[in-house]
Amino acid sequence: MWRQSEGENLAKSVNLRSCHKYCSKCCYPLVPSAFDEIKEAENVKLLAMQEKYDTDIAVLKEAVQDMQQLLKNPTKLADISNF
Repeated sequence: MWRQSEGENLAKSVNLRSCHKYCSKCCYPLVPSAFDEIKEAENVKLLAMQEKYDTDIAVLKEAVQDMQQLLKNPTKLADISNF
């Protein structure tokens, strides 16, 4: 037979579970908003990595162009090597 206290306990249990976004044992997202938070954090990290990558590539391209200019002008290269 269903008792009032069992119903109250069940309601409290469901309420408590809805407050937790992640599994307490494995941190698995239990609600869609928790999954969205994880994806957003991953996107922020990915964008930061992409910006760093783009900056590094630009610096390397500039260095290669500088080297090519030095190789085209051997007199500049000789002047630099005398230092």
